[in-house]
Amino acid sequence: MRFVIVGLALLSASLLFGIILFLPAWSVADIKEQTVEKRIEILRNTVSEKQDGALSALLDNTRNEIQLLRTGEDFLPFRTVLETLLGNRTSGVSLQSFSFSRISAEGDVGITVRGIYRDRDALVNFRKNLEREKMFTRVDLPIANLAKGKNADFTIELTAVIPKP
Repeated sequence: MRFVIVGLALLSASLLFGIILFLPAWSVADIKEQTVEKRIEILRNTVSEKQDGALSALLDNTRNEIQLLRTGEDFLPFRTVLETLLGNRTSGVSLQSFSFSRISAEGDVGITVRGIYRDRDALVNFRKNLEREKMFTRVDLPIANLAKGKNADFTIELTAVIPKP
């Protein structure tokens, strides 16, 4: 009986000693777990905010594109823009694509024109023709396009003003 009591006392003391030794490690692990959970929460909120921002930007862009496609007196007639671009095209310049990309608050429309030119002179003359048009407030032909030499592709960024009724 004495052995049983001494054995139980030693077992209890060992158990109590073990609990005391593991208590700091357990509390540190608990604190780390809470820290990790807080970081995960912060990351989720950050990702959510970025996605909200991206979705909002996409929505705004879609609204602007829909406004571009509307017909009415307040919007630039695309046919007129295309006719103006084609009418000012010089020999040696081939137009491949047109992109109407934005509407600013002031009513400006961004247009990107892509194509191929035979030689630099043809491309420079095309740019000068576009600069003479009152419809275009900005004609941006990057120098890199002229550095390509002959029979190369080009991109011109234009800004067109919507005529007021």
